[in-house]
Amino acid sequence: MSRQPQKPRERRAHTDIHASIRDAFDAAERQLESFKGKLRSDTSAPSGSALTGRVALIEPGADHGFILTSTGSQLYFHRDSVTNGRFEDLDEGDVVHYVEEEGDVGPTAAKIRIPPENV
Repeated sequence: MSRQPQKPRERRAHTDIHASIRDAFDAAERQLESFKGKLRSDTSAPSGSALTGRVALIEPGADHGFILTSTGSQLYFHRDSVTNGRFEDLDEGDVVHYVEEEGDVGPTAAKIRIPPENV
């Protein structure tokens, strides 16, 4: 007496809905972890459009600051814009590279990079 071979889909299919949902979330979690690793590996140098400025102001306890540009204007930046260091380690006067982008209320500094000698 021999058994009928199972089709690949039937072998992996769960009749238990809870097991199917768990497997789907496990697969999604693995994909997110992989994507997160790719984001963290972005250690490229500033692009040709990056400008140099100095941190002008960071208020204690705030999650944002301002960069003084070479033209004397100040650009807002959020803590999440710092890409290769910690926002908490920035001090007034620190040199940074940034990309200027148009925000909701005007230009902002985005993709803030701390030069390697200052990290």
